[in-house]
Amino acid sequence: MGAGGKTWRAYLSTSAAGGQAAVNARDRIGRGPWQNAKGVVVAQSVDDLHSDNNRLGKENSLTEKGAMVNQGGGENPSSWNSAHASSGCSQANLVSTGGAGLFYCFAQ
Repeated sequence: MGAGGKTWRAYLSTSAAGGQAAVNARDRIGRGPWQNAKGVVVAQSVDDLHSDNNRLGKENSLTEKGAMVNQGGGENPSSWNSAHASSGCSQANLVSTGGAGLFYCFAQ
């Protein structure tokens, strides 16, 4: 909803390999603040994003089109980036445990 002209980064980490250093997701997404697709500020900073103060519960965890994400952990999940266990990383395994294989992207 109008987030062009920004640098987008997926919330993904990598392990060290092939002479390259590991990359931690929280180090690559910028400093914040971040808003969801409807303009609600969901976190002011990286520390805020990873604390209980973030606003990424069920109501504010939205797709890029503004639809609610089927986030695990019940009506009020306690973690936006680790809401439930899965039986594997394939699409079928993620769906069978309530996930969808989606990931967060942050823009600055």
